[in-house]
Amino acid sequence: MSANQSHMERMQILVPSKQKARMKQLAAESNVSMSEIYRRAADAYTIDEDADEIQHPELEALVEGLKGAIARANTSMDRAEREVRATIDFYKARKQQRESGE
Repeated sequence: MSANQSHMERMQILVPSKQKARMKQLAAESNVSMSEIYRRAADAYTIDEDADEIQHPELEALVEGLKGAIARANTSMDRAEREVRATIDFYKARKQQRESGE
């Protein structure tokens, strides 16, 4: 995601020392410059002009995927509960038949 050098502009910003330390750590762990970490952070956010909120498209996609997975899991659980209930009812009926036939 490195920016093309010919399109670069210098920007001087002030950040809290804790944030600078965190960015330095992230840069070292990612083997990129601190500037690249800040560029990536800026690219990760988009602002919805209508809602005036910061949007996280990647997280929103994950949430939608999780919603689908949860819906499928709920469907599977409902089916399993019906099968267990049917099995319990079957064995209750067999027990009642044995008891009434004895």
